[in-house]
Amino acid sequence: MPEQLRFAQIGIAHTHANNALTPESRAVMQRLNVAMAGIYEPDPDMLRARRDRAEYRDMRWYDSYDEILKDPTIAAVYIQSWPWECLYWARKALEAGKHIHLDKPPGLSAPMLRSLYDIAASKGLHIQMGYMWRFNAGFEFILKSVREGLIGRVTFARFRAGSVPEYWHRNSVHQFPGGIMQEESSHLFDQVVALFGRPDRVTAVNRSDARGFQGMPPGIDNSVVVLEFEAQGAMAVIEATALETSPGPHRHAEIHGLDGSIIMMPIEPPKVELCLREPRAGYKEGWQNIPVEDRARYFHDVEEFIQVIRGERQPRFGPDHDLTVQETIVRAAS
Repeated sequence: MPEQLRFAQIGIAHTHANNALTPESRAVMQRLNVAMAGIYEPDPDMLRARRDRAEYRDMRWYDSYDEILKDPTIAAVYIQSWPWECLYWARKALEAGKHIHLDKPPGLSAPMLRSLYDIAASKGLHIQMGYMWRFNAGFEFILKSVREGLIGRVTFARFRAGSVPEYWHRNSVHQFPGGIMQEESSHLFDQVVALFGRPDRVTAVNRSDARGFQGMPPGIDNSVVVLEFEAQGAMAVIEATALETSPGPHRHAEIHGLDGSIIMMPIEPPKVELCLREPRAGYKEGWQNIPVEDRARYFHDVEEFIQVIRGERQPRFGPDHDLTVQETIVRAAS
């Protein structure tokens, strides 16, 4: 068995603050001989409100971030604070020689994120971004199919990931310049960049339409972003609203090529349908269901993070991809 690694975490305010602490994540950590040393939460009110949740009950709570940063046995830090604070905490961890998992969206600045990757490169450290659908089997099928030309040249893609007013309140989404688009759809920007690369044009219609509905403060709560890719002759549309009633069942992705289409709805658990103009690659003409695995969130992200730190594999996406995603999100929010 490899030598044990020790991780720590700062913050429990993030929407994905438990991603290294789910039963599935704990199982892969145990299998790969990794221990979670503990958590530091800088906000005493947040600590009082959430420390008794089931996922945290067996955790050590640090009194300061310095305890984590000065501990040479801690190899990596999960950055799970409020997103507008995360780049500050991430820089401190990198400067202390720690690998980091940086959850989405990574702050509000593309240049600041680039500076973190410069620090990481100079110190031989790894930054893993917390975009939760990188290991979703439906998105894996879409990306593989597009890259292999199964549906021909892609000309149009459309993505939707809505939310509800309760999510808006619980996560202070109004504090993002791009509101629900920046907070919730960041996962989808990750997929669009994987499919097409850097967009030539980003056009956003970002609206504040709640008008006090359920006490929601003003902010971008209704959004459509159009991304144009001249070299490919394609565009992608990302939709997000915080005003839905039950968004999960119709979160979706649709990819249309000259020789066929792929539709995934819902995204979790992934249900994928493929349509082909003519039979190819073992698939028939017309619409057909594609069985894909329903994977637990975060499990494979945790596994990859550990294996990259140990030098056992390369990350699925590198700094150039991550920085392009952040740049595109910021363009859509401006």
